Amino acid sequence: MMHPAFRNGSGLDKSRGQTCLILRNLGRPVTAQEVAEAVDGKRRTVDRHLTVLEKHGLAVKTGVRWEADGDSRRLDELAIELGTIDRAIQQAEQNERNREGFRTALGLAGARQAVAPDDDDSEFEPPVEEHERQQREDEQEMLRQAGLLNHIG
Repeated sequence: MMHPAFRNGSGLDKSRGQTCLILRNLGRPVTAQEVAEAVDGKRRTVDRHLTVLEKHGLAVKTGVRWEADGDSRRLDELAIELGTIDRAIQQAEQNERNREGFRTALGLAGARQAVAPDDDDSEFEPPVEEHERQQREDEQEMLRQAGLLNHIG
């Protein structure tokens, strides 16, 4: 997983993050051409990436060779400076809200399925409590009509 400093829109972005990662993994001073071959990219593009990385303290050029510079602390500082940490937190919170909404939708769908009629064209049957309540009301109405409700209750 790439460091948040290399999020899209940060000014560093993922392709520069890949260049930085390759530069670190090579572990020795290398030319832009060697980095380009390692990332399967164009030397001119890698030159621009390395220049931006140098500007942010993540690469150092000595003669024609480049070396990785900075550490994870520098990447953290950059992420704060560039505001990518805030965007990463906002995105994580949005993702959690989306997951919660999805879980709620699944729960509602499951609840609807539990009370939905079967596909066998039978009539919808209300839940047991509703059925029993309706039955009691019907019995009381019959007793009232018969004039017995006042004598029983």
